[in-house]
Amino acid sequence: MKSLVRTTTFSAAAFVVACTSGTNLGRTTENPDAAGTDAADGPDTGGDRIAILPQSGSRLHASTWKTGLLDVSTGKIWDSDKEVFCQPALTEDGVRRCVPSSFPTAVVFTDARCSVPLVHVGAGACDAEPPPYAAYGDRPYCDAATVHVVRTGAEAPVPAKIYENDGVSCAELSQVPAGRFYDASPAAPEEWTRLESSTEKVTERLAITVLTGDDGSRLDAGLRLLPEDVPCSDLAVESTGGGYLRARVRCVPSTASLATSYFADPSCSTRVATIDNCKAAGAVSDFETIPGECPRSTMKLLELGRTVERSEVTQNVNQVCEPLASSYPDLYTYYVAGAPIDESHFPELVIRTRGTGRLQRTDMTSDGKTVAPLHATLYDSTAGEECFPSMFSDGKLRCVSVAATSTSYFADATCTEPLWPTYPCEPGPGEGGTRWLLTSVNGGCGPAVDSIRPIGEAYAGPVFRLNQTCEPEPNPGATLHVLGDVVPFDTFAEVELVER
Repeated sequence: MKSLVRTTTFSAAAFVVACTSGTNLGRTTENPDAAGTDAADGPDTGGDRIAILPQSGSRLHASTWKTGLLDVSTGKIWDSDKEVFCQPALTEDGVRRCVPSSFPTAVVFTDARCSVPLVHVGAGACDAEPPPYAAYGDRPYCDAATVHVVRTGAEAPVPAKIYENDGVSCAELSQVPAGRFYDASPAAPEEWTRLESSTEKVTERLAITVLTGDDGSRLDAGLRLLPEDVPCSDLAVESTGGGYLRARVRCVPSTASLATSYFADPSCSTRVATIDNCKAAGAVSDFETIPGECPRSTMKLLELGRTVERSEVTQNVNQVCEPLASSYPDLYTYYVAGAPIDESHFPELVIRTRGTGRLQRTDMTSDGKTVAPLHATLYDSTAGEECFPSMFSDGKLRCVSVAATSTSYFADATCTEPLWPTYPCEPGPGEGGTRWLLTSVNGGCGPAVDSIRPIGEAYAGPVFRLNQTCEPEPNPGATLHVLGDVVPFDTFAEVELVER
């Protein structure tokens, strides 16, 4: 099994650079004894039944992390009949079903028409045998991609050429990927669990789409904005840079982004927003930088303006405003941005932790009601931050808060004693920043944590940097920290993975 530890690098966050005063924009801790809340570490009750989706049926089984009496969804579904993980998708007969997940396999093709499929299993895959089924989609990034399922056959010779269907065209890959290849034959859609969609109202502004399997399973399929009755998803409109649990989040329909180099006029002065042309936009998004000692970015939301015809679109090429080349792939729908939308138009989503044990569940709530669980995210009440189940070298899973696996800075001329760099405005331990530096070994199927050291106090001695060779670094441009002693494995709470 692969380690699921979340790791960070020491570079500044690409999306947001923010002060880290410890402000928690999104998360609250719920008193489990309060009226109307969930049982402390047991099953949900009352109006929060939605929090325990997905629910297993006779064939589809919800994968969970288990700790004490608490079960937390990993977001993965196991098809016990076909012995594969599956996910909801529209099949070629126009019915939504739970079809094989593509990871860690991919379907590739041996011909330029993408009509002769092969199942490809990457070189790093854990299982000795390939999965019995795989799937690929037409236009996989669209709102309603059509998925085709294939049955894995005998191992095939490595082909001389490989093609991939990206949903727009069939293109030859520049090189044949490493791994194994298997013959593939079509599998009928009717072999897969049928899912019927329904909507359950949770608040005045939000409903959840529930997919009910013909085996009795119940899967969550996203939120819908009311009364508009359009899909919406969690969007961080402001963040302190300390992780998702510390962001201010609202449920917003798909947005067309203004972060493009396209314009709607011959002088390249009116920006246009773009969205994949197979998706329905509900608003336009843009980013605004708020100046200060620690500048931060917020997302601005605007109304959709008029649609811009592709023939009207221009782009700035080396300071020259030119029409969009006719050879450019026809991938997007273009919009002019309209009037600003106050973010309060969209319902706020607040992350709540639930439970009384050390490890607690995290749910997304709105107006005090649970609208969705956060899959595969636990909250370590002892550490005071989220943690992520990770495989250790003794074969046990434990929940580790934010950790890093390497650094370039050291305190000695042989680059054996690591130092950890921190930068102004980045979050620190307890604020979503890196708390641990770990080393790993090959666990037989991916890395396994072998030792963990805490990030310690500031360091003031000589600094060396490893860049092929170990050299003195007179100006690291960061505050460097020593590492503490290796901590015992039982510093971290154990979890059990129940997959099937």
